Amino acid sequence: MSPVPPTAPRSPRTKAPKARAAAAPATRFQGPRPLGACVAPVIAPAARRQGFAQVELLSRWPAIVGERMGRSTAPVKLAWPRGREEGATLHIVATGTAALELQHSAGVLLERINAYLGFRAVERLAMAQGYAGRAPARPPRAAPSPASTAQAADLAAKVQPGPLRDALARLGAEVLQTESLHTRR
Repeated sequence: MSPVPPTAPRSPRTKAPKARAAAAPATRFQGPRPLGACVAPVIAPAARRQGFAQVELLSRWPAIVGERMGRSTAPVKLAWPRGREEGATLHIVATGTAALELQHSAGVLLERINAYLGFRAVERLAMAQGYAGRAPARPPRAAPSPASTAQAADLAAKVQPGPLRDALARLGAEVLQTESLHTRR
């Protein structure tokens, strides 16, 4: 065996990246994060351009103003007066009938918004009538009929028993139920 030659001393340039890597805290994967936690940093710059320092005012709008009012209204812009930290105007777009309701309940909404923000930030509401950008809630689907469930189970019987077969039977029952609803019309 030949002797192993001694290694040459490293220059300061080669030590620096290792030293930085060792000094940086190790991040650990802590499991899946809620989508809202990932989206907020992405939309924050666009929200700030519209005057929203807190993105939560946009993302939690239905919880702040109420579910029914939240479906038919949306905050658009928060205009701050120059040199003041209070007395902002919140611009809201609302659908037809919601605009009238919003106008009548403006005082209550101002209290809710300011309570959420933690100080008297919003002094007045400016309303515009238009599309609020939220999809209407869908009514829940009816469960498949026993006839379509039995027919789907017969069709899925060719597949080996297990989770795949069960999933195919459920899917088939939904498809058959939808087809029977469309042919009745």
